[in-house]
Parts: sequence; structure tokens; C-alpha cells
Amino acid sequence: MDERNKKGKAVSAERSSFQTSSGKKSAEKEAGVSVSNMQKTMPPKTKIYTTDVFAPLSFAKKLGAKTILSLDIDIDKIRYLVVKKIGDNIQVKDWGIQTFPTEITQATRAMQIALENIKSRIYKAGMEVRVTFFSTDLLFKNDVFPRIKNRKELEQAIIFRYKEELKHFKDNEFYLEYYVVDQFEEQGIKKQRLQMVFSPKETVDRFVYIFSHLKFPVSYLVPRPMSLVLAYNKMVDDPKSDLLLNISYDFTQICYLKYGQLIYLRNLGIGSRNLEVTIKQDETRKRNTEEKVDEGKISEPESGESLLKRRLMEKLKDLKVKQNPVLHTFFAEILRSIAFIQGEDKRNFVERILLTGYGIQKESLIPYLKSRLSMPVFVLYPGFIENAQEDAVKYGEYTAAFGAVLADKNSINLIPKDYEEKLILARINRYVNLFCIVGAVTFGYLTFLQYQAITAKEAELSVLEAQYHELNPYEQSYLSLLKLIGDVKKENLELQNKINKDKPPILEMMRLFSNLTPKPIRLTSFVLQPLQAGGNIENENAPEDLPKYVISLAGEIKGDLVTGDVELINFINSLNNLNIFKSINLEQKNKDIQNKKIEFSLTLTF
Repeated sequence: MDERNKKGKAVSAERSSFQTSSGKKSAEKEAGVSVSNMQKTMPPKTKIYTTDVFAPLSFAKKLGAKTILSLDIDIDKIRYLVVKKIGDNIQVKDWGIQTFPTEITQATRAMQIALENIKSRIYKAGMEVRVTFFSTDLLFKNDVFPRIKNRKELEQAIIFRYKEELKHFKDNEFYLEYYVVDQFEEQGIKKQRLQMVFSPKETVDRFVYIFSHLKFPVSYLVPRPMSLVLAYNKMVDDPKSDLLLNISYDFTQICYLKYGQLIYLRNLGIGSRNLEVTIKQDETRKRNTEEKVDEGKISEPESGESLLKRRLMEKLKDLKVKQNPVLHTFFAEILRSIAFIQGEDKRNFVERILLTGYGIQKESLIPYLKSRLSMPVFVLYPGFIENAQEDAVKYGEYTAAFGAVLADKNSINLIPKDYEEKLILARINRYVNLFCIVGAVTFGYLTFLQYQAITAKEAELSVLEAQYHELNPYEQSYLSLLKLIGDVKKENLELQNKINKDKPPILEMMRLFSNLTPKPIRLTSFVLQPLQAGGNIENENAPEDLPKYVISLAGEIKGDLVTGDVELINFINSLNNLNIFKSINLEQKNKDIQNKKIEFSLTLTF
């Protein structure tokens, strides 16, 4: 992409030849003029401010981009743009004009029919619709107020300041929208500059009624001057004190923009239709005058009276041309606006004039304005195709529609809150209905799957039941055998327990001491005797806390005597830790130093 893709790049429109586009719309059809006429439209060295919006978005950006249908509602037509937008990336996909039916004289009905045609031909479900419109009933203000946080109190202060100017609204009913331009502090007081728009309730309600009737989900309703401001800020990278002239077919809007903010607005009832006819008549008179002068040079000399009469008639015609009411009014209003702007505030001055709108298509209008205004004149338009610079004049009338695409939550939006709530509710209802439909389909599908699963399980169960009935006799035999095996195991366990219970204590103790006696110790004597519990009571009937048997054992430990003492102590502790014996007594311990052995004897009761 070349240098023209930079925002607000001022480029020269000086061309020697043009090529028409073979895309969706030809240059001749769009502008309503021939290619030869268009070559004459843009004068040499006329500077252009534009921004190119024809480059396709990348695949990743297309996935996240939203489609916007932007409508610019004029007095007798609607201009539309179909745009793909994500962030600051914009691609214009389609554009065109839907005129009002001429046979319908009622303006609201004609606009409704035109919108119906756009909805049936252009609108697709899921598009975001934005509307900008022209109206002479709106009141625009740019002023400074104290910084008031409470919105209602600030609105009351605004209405109180302009109460005299608001009296012309019908029944004193209007909508107020504003946004903060700048915040600053002056003499210790916090202040803010606001851009305000007052719109008659009747005007907005008429649009809302049509949108509601057509079920057109409009999210933004932007006055045309504010759309022009948005487009200006997008395409002009060096905003100054500029006078923006939006010349439509029947009207002209004079907007004074100071560093991108609308300061002054005036509507003129003169459009390109009146101006072009007047300019052509003026040029025809000039050519006729020149021809007459040339003919007079070769004609025969006139008498003094006839020569004086002819010159007086020529002076009278020249005076009538200079006093042409259309041009006089048009330029007088421009000069009056400039004088008012510069006289109201000494810091205001007009550096240059920017032209946009349908009027820049008209032949010779731009050079005529340049010559009469004696100021730098620029052209403002969005670029829809790669060679749009060559056909610049036909895209100027889409500037307002392009500005509506750039609106965001901080822009002026005259859509009433109740209409926005209805749109939200309608959107929620669509989602709920969609969810119900998807839920019903999903439930039906899951039910069908569950039915199929149940049917398959029932078939498997039938097969298993047949196999069960076939194997049931064998299963009964198997269960009886298992019961018999269980009985045998139980009987075996009872016999084993009885055998273990009847084992003599001496065998248990001998097994115990054979396992616990360490290798250094050798037992030389082991005697187990029953104890008499007292009287003639047998040991088996003695109380549990009384010992029933006594063990007398003797042994020896060979080797180092110190180690032998440690081994003996550990042996006694291990027997004590078993918690089997009621008492353990060391009866004797002799150390034989010569033979390096320890002899000992123990008495244990249990």
C-alpha cells in the first residue's frame, strides 16, 4: 500500500487523463457525469484530504470484524455504505444511493419506502445499522461549564443557560446529548468544554417510529454535522481552524471546526443545483460579452449615441451578473459566517476551506469557489477504490455516511434510552428463542440417542437372560459345591483351634525360647512347673491375674565378659517386652574370668 494510505495525506489531484472503474459502480453512473466532464471537475493543484478504506482485511481480522450498514438520510435520498470494521481497520464493501419515490409527496412515507428497499436489498441479519441525518431543527452548542459530576445537575445548568433559544422547540420537548471536549482549570475553578446537541423530540421520535415499524435495529442516530466532524478528524491529520462546506443538492452546511471540534454551524438553503445553473449562466454571459467585443472590432463605426447606449446596456448587464441573488446570497453567507466567527472571539480565524458533499461533483464549482473566496481550498472525501483520487468528486457525498461508521460510545447519539432498551430486549429474546430452539433440538437428539442406547441394552439383556437360563443348572451345582467347601473349611478351622488350645505350655515356651535366645547365650537347663494357686484350686480355675506356671532356666555366655553382660541384659529386656510373663527374676550370675564365661539362672512366672 502506497503513501495515500496515510490518514489525511494531502495529495495533488492534478491529472491529465482518467480511467473509469469496472467494479460494482462505474464512475459515470455514480457521479452522473461523463468522463470528459469529470476531467474538468477537479481543477489543477486542488489539494485533497482522504483516507483509503478499500484494502481487504486480513483473515484473522475478518473473523472478529463487525459488519456495519451506515445510512445518510437526506431530503430526497438515502446514501448507504456496507463496511467491515474492527478497531481502526475499515474496509468499505459496498456503497450506493436509494432515492425517494417521486410519486410520494409525503416525506415521512417516502423515506419509509426507501428504507424498506434498503432493508430488502442491502440489509442482512447481524448487521449493525447506523444512521446520520440532515435537519435544520437541531441546535448545536460548544461552550464551557463548571465541572459538575452529577449528570442531572449538569443538564439542568445547560438547559438554564440556553432556555431562551430552546423556546422554539415544540411544546418545549427535546433531547439533549453532549460529550466532554476538554477539561481544564481556570482561576482555581475546574471547568470543562462540552459539545452539545439539542434535538426536537418530534424529529427523533419520527425516525424511531419508522425504525421500529420496519424492525430496523439502529444503534446510532448521529446528526450530520457530528458525522462530518468524525470524518474530518479521521481524514485530516493536521486539524486547524477550518471552514468545512458540505454542499448537498439543495442545502449547504457551513461548519467551523477548530482543532477537530465543531464551534459554529449554519445551514444555507442553497445547494449545488442552484450554484451550477448560476455558474453556467455567468460563464455564458462572459463568453457572449467577449464575442460581442470581438465582433465590435470588425464592424463599422457606430454613432456616438448608439455607442453610448450599447455601453450603458453592457454595464447594466455586468451589474446584474454581479448582483446575481443566488451567488450573492451564497458568498455573502460564507463571508458573514467568517466575519461572525472571527468577530465573536479574537482567537478564532479561518485558515482554509474544505469542500465535501454532493456539490463537489458539479463542473467548475471548485475553481469558481477558489477564485471568489481567495482562500486555500481543499477537497475532503473517503477513498473507496484504489484509484479513487482520480474520481474523487463522486465520493464526497458519502463523507457523512463514512463519519457515522466512526461513531463510538463517546460520540453524540440521539437514539432514546427506551428504544435502546427495546433493542436489547429484542436481542435477548432472539438469544432466548435461539437457546430454546437449540435446547429443544439438543434434547430431542439426546433423547433419541438415549432411546437407541436403551434399545441396545434391552437387546443385550435379552441375550444375557437366555444365557442365564441356559447356565442356571450349572450355577446351582456350583453354588452347592461352594457351600460344601465352606462347611469343610469351617470344620477344619475348628479342629485346628482345638488342637492349638490343647497344646501343653512347655511346648509353647520351648518354641518361644528357641526363637528368642540369641547365639552368644546357651541354655543349659529349662524346667517348667505348674504353680499351686492356693488350697486345692486347679490352675485352670485360678483367677486371670495370678501366675499359673513357673520356669527355671540356666545358661552360660562365653566370650568377652562386658559384652556378655550386655547380651544378658538385652535378653532379659526382650523377654520382659513380650508382656507374657508376670515376673522375671535373675537368681544367679557368676563370672568365670579364667574360662571367659558368665553363668546365670532365671525364674519366670506366667
